[in-house]
Amino acid sequence: MPASKRSLAVLVLLCAAAAPARADVQKAPYLLFTGQTTSMDVLWQSTITETSVIRWGTDTGYGLGQATSVEFGSDHQHRYTISGLAPDATYHYQVDGFGAGSFRTAPSGAATSVSLWALSDTQTDPVVHQAIAASIRAAYAAAPEKQTLLLHAGDWTDEDLETTWSSQFFLPGAAAPHLVAQYAELPMAGGRGNHEGAGNVFRKYFPFPYASDFYRSFDYGPVHVVVVDQYVDYTPGSAQHTWLAADLAATTRPWKIVIMHEPAWTASGGIAGDDTDVQAALHPLFQQHQVDLVLAGHNHCYARAVIDGLQYLTIGGAGGELIVPNPSTPNVVTAVSGHHYVAFDVDGATLTLTARRATGALIEEVVFVHDLQPPTVAITAPASGAT
Repeated sequence: MPASKRSLAVLVLLCAAAAPARADVQKAPYLLFTGQTTSMDVLWQSTITETSVIRWGTDTGYGLGQATSVEFGSDHQHRYTISGLAPDATYHYQVDGFGAGSFRTAPSGAATSVSLWALSDTQTDPVVHQAIAASIRAAYAAAPEKQTLLLHAGDWTDEDLETTWSSQFFLPGAAAPHLVAQYAELPMAGGRGNHEGAGNVFRKYFPFPYASDFYRSFDYGPVHVVVVDQYVDYTPGSAQHTWLAADLAATTRPWKIVIMHEPAWTASGGIAGDDTDVQAALHPLFQQHQVDLVLAGHNHCYARAVIDGLQYLTIGGAGGELIVPNPSTPNVVTAVSGHHYVAFDVDGATLTLTARRATGALIEEVVFVHDLQPPTVAITAPASGAT
């Protein structure tokens, strides 16, 4: 069978496996990355009070183990941590009656290469989000080592309400099969945006192990990821700023990525410009500790700005209403209007950023090399469709 047909067959099978089988399934299984290399958290939700059986293994025989899950909280939610796994390995699981999926555990701290995915502002258009999910799934069906982790920079939905989470993010499998399958195959990690507000429903469905409020950090192979919460104090002397300074000083990972929601530098236009508070309070800290990339959303476009050698990416194009950015904005290198997502491929001292439209079409590919401080940068493919 030709390679393209093999990949398509894999995607069709995975979609079928991940689709829920019962009418009382409120949320099919989805994955939560808590920062561990030898475990994975699986969550799902019913509409009735019941126990559930989860099974897992190295293949769809699910021969490694099984357990019975009971509800937590007050809304028929289930969560089970599959533990005792090997780092950087693929596992399959099934929640009886709810659906099935697979995942790849995080690489160990000794790993020198890894791939990551990122997007932001999925918000109001699940059709766009579904197209992005199909594109990402096609990529890791063709290269299984890329079935890793998805970073989300906030504004997961338009409002932090049960109704919007159900209509914009956790759609039923018949309406969004690639989204349901991706959630069952690709763990997520990220922070809150302004549309999450107080974040009560967000925290209910994504109970990440925050250091406090909605900020945290974790390692993923050679990458240290920090999630900043812009909706609590982060100025010098605050609890978050003190924590962030200590966290960045302590990490030994060679690559450092920061996620926040509102960009410090971006292409002007749309709902927001540069966040001068971040510029004043956090950019000096990022410089001091040699952060490589800062990811944000909020402005619904793709933009890349470079300040003091530090790359600031705006990746707010995964479902919200698009804006037309101004490519002549100071410090901006690339500015593109279009729905999109990004991938990061780390290989030793090299990190390749690939920005793609929802269809998979290339926006730009940029290579960063850690041979100098600041890293040298080579744009290996020009931005297409810049406006």
